[in-house]
Amino acid sequence: MLYFLYGEDEVRIGDRRRELLGGFRKKYPNGEIQIFDFEDSGTPEAIRSACSACDQGLFSVPKLIVWFHPFSLKEGEDALKKFLTRFVKEPPADISLLVISPEKIKKTHPIAALLLKKSDRVEGIEPLEGAQLERYVISLLKTFDTELSISRTAMGILLKAIGNDTLRLKQEIARLAAYRGTGTIMNEDIRLFLRPSSETTVFQALDAMSRGERQRALLLFTEEQAGESKHEAVYGLLSMCAWQLRRLIQMREVFDRGIRDSAGIARETKLAPFAVQNALRSLGSLPLSRLTNGLILLADMDAAMKIGELDPGVALDTFVWKF
Repeated sequence: MLYFLYGEDEVRIGDRRRELLGGFRKKYPNGEIQIFDFEDSGTPEAIRSACSACDQGLFSVPKLIVWFHPFSLKEGEDALKKFLTRFVKEPPADISLLVISPEKIKKTHPIAALLLKKSDRVEGIEPLEGAQLERYVISLLKTFDTELSISRTAMGILLKAIGNDTLRLKQEIARLAAYRGTGTIMNEDIRLFLRPSSETTVFQALDAMSRGERQRALLLFTEEQAGESKHEAVYGLLSMCAWQLRRLIQMREVFDRGIRDSAGIARETKLAPFAVQNALRSLGSLPLSRLTNGLILLADMDAAMKIGELDPGVALDTFVWKF
């Protein structure tokens, strides 16, 4: 049996993978599971090992072979495609092959096209939106207590703040469930516990800086450091600024090639459409030269901080005023 699991929601992909592996172990207590990740090792030897693991031995037990990231291969795609073609034509008994691609796939890719057309089961897990996302939140709540629910307005506040980031949704719902226990989560519960992520704070600060609102950016950074070790918080914020700038540079390069819609930029950069949509508002005020100079500034300051020539707090203020 050939099973293809793909999609951009890595958290739910991981949940589904655990379900499938757990189901196999329950059905075949003496079965064998082997996992190959082509992102970690895509050498010809690794490909041969992954393919030979699917061979049926004379006294073989039921096996589940898992292949991760089949589209990350630089070489060996032809060998993988030829093997899959043979596997589909003559599937070995008691051997199941689960191919997992936790990312946006290009459906015209030769291996993707084969998997989509020939797999016995295909499951795409894409980011949730609208009513599906609301149902997902409710299902998470029920795992803590069957009587636990959330008001309509509280749901709106939660999803407006987090969007379809399923990892953070899980984290925030766990905190809310521990606090509320049972009953209905209300607006005041959300406002009491929900704190913007560092990623959100940095994005808002960069957006403010793109409009020249440096005092607003400093205020956001100050609020983010509340209750934490100042130096550790600042290092984290500067690291997140560099990460965000690298993503913005990717988007800006595509933007400058004439692709101006969020879907097109997301497709070219392989970034989440939600993140691209949020960044588009400030992207027009952030030319590529400003973004690259900002990243160079952060790199220079990081080097100075590591040898003790620059205080982290001064570095953050400097970045705000020079970016």
